[in-house]
Amino acid sequence: MKSFIYFFLFFLLFFYITNLQAQVTGKYHRVYQVLPQYCETGITTNTDLKLVINIEDKLEVGTVFEYNFGSGSKFWTVIYSQDGSGSDEDLTIDGSNIVPIDYCPNSYRYHRLQYLGSSLTELENNYCDRIQTTQYQIKVDIKISQKLAIGHVYYISQNVYSYPSGYYYVKYSGFHDSSDEDAIIDNSSVISSYNLSDSDNDGIFDYCDNCPNTPNANQTDTDGDGLGNDCDNDIDGDGIINSNDDCPTVFGLGSNNGCPDSDGDGIPDNQDDCPNEAGAASNNGCPLGDPDFIITQISVEADDNTFSSTPNSLILEPNQYHEFCFTIKNQGESDGDVDSIEPILANSNNLLNANKVASLAVLNINENLEPNETIEVCYEVFLANPYLGNSLTSYTYLHALLNSNDNEENTTNNDIYCLVNTTSARNYPKTIINLNTFSRTIVINEDEEKTTMSNLINGLYVIKDNIGNNIKMIKH
Repeated sequence: MKSFIYFFLFFLLFFYITNLQAQVTGKYHRVYQVLPQYCETGITTNTDLKLVINIEDKLEVGTVFEYNFGSGSKFWTVIYSQDGSGSDEDLTIDGSNIVPIDYCPNSYRYHRLQYLGSSLTELENNYCDRIQTTQYQIKVDIKISQKLAIGHVYYISQNVYSYPSGYYYVKYSGFHDSSDEDAIIDNSSVISSYNLSDSDNDGIFDYCDNCPNTPNANQTDTDGDGLGNDCDNDIDGDGIINSNDDCPTVFGLGSNNGCPDSDGDGIPDNQDDCPNEAGAASNNGCPLGDPDFIITQISVEADDNTFSSTPNSLILEPNQYHEFCFTIKNQGESDGDVDSIEPILANSNNLLNANKVASLAVLNINENLEPNETIEVCYEVFLANPYLGNSLTSYTYLHALLNSNDNEENTTNNDIYCLVNTTSARNYPKTIINLNTFSRTIVINEDEEKTTMSNLINGLYVIKDNIGNNIKMIKH
């Protein structure tokens, strides 16, 4: 049992020593030698000595200590200090023998004080705002052994310059008096320290702490509601608690689990590759490309014969009605409107080089096509021979010009063409002449001729075709 107790005590001692040693590290300091007039004028040497002092806490600026650097013991004052080590030190010394001294006891120390109010209520109301400004600030020389601590609050029980007794915040304090003071305090007994509460020990007094019971030295308050992020269950103030909010630090929408939709395209910003540009869900929230319309096939039917542009050429029948059909596809990334198709007969696959051109009637469509949607549109046209001044056989190509009111991704594919051939010319139209009355009836195809002939009254007739043949006929 005794062995266990000794071991336990040894362990505690070892832990204490180790922990104590761990706090002693090199701290960088710059010091000046103190001259005899120091307490009255603050005069020191002009050359600083750069030191790394192995010490638990850095020495405060203004601290005076006695030390022998090899030329006898002298007094030195700290003009700069930092927690870390430096890179240009002249010496590294052990700080265990450095003892700060009150070199100028009961001397006047220079202070800049900020008046916060005469009561605790005024202190509470004014503290957070006033310490950030230079308002209500006065310069005071105080006869005191140690200067007041910067950043602390003191109660002064006498008038200070134009301000009454009350609570004062120390903006700055130095070891020497000044020549521009607003007031002088000769009796330091009128000054007492007032400790502000810091419940969570984060360095922010409760008066100004937006999370007084939760450490948050950065005081971040995203939604500006007075509650710091570290103690606010709705950091962005969008009404959705953090645990249910997919975007807890950005104001968002309940429909998007607390995330915003900056471009209003229905896709939350955290899922949107283009959050500031409206797009489509199918494209990860980025805009789709334009529509792109093409004609994939042309077919024609005449005299009960149907011909397709793929793989064969179209066959045209002179003096016949033709049903032209066009298959249109939207191969673009967004929907768009097809306006019309204009079929054109020509004697070249390049309209600019053609010297025989004949436009057929424009086919109005006015249809909206989604991406990858295909439609077929048809209309009927009568092709006489000759057609618009040229024999039908002189046209060897059919062009189809596709028109759209939308901006297309590619317009070079809006003019397609295919080969056309014309069957041997038939003898239509024909003129049927009644030799008794000299009345004339014109027929344009074989069906019309048969129907007209069956309806003729008895008599003598002459039938003339379009190449000059005459046939006499008697119906009885």
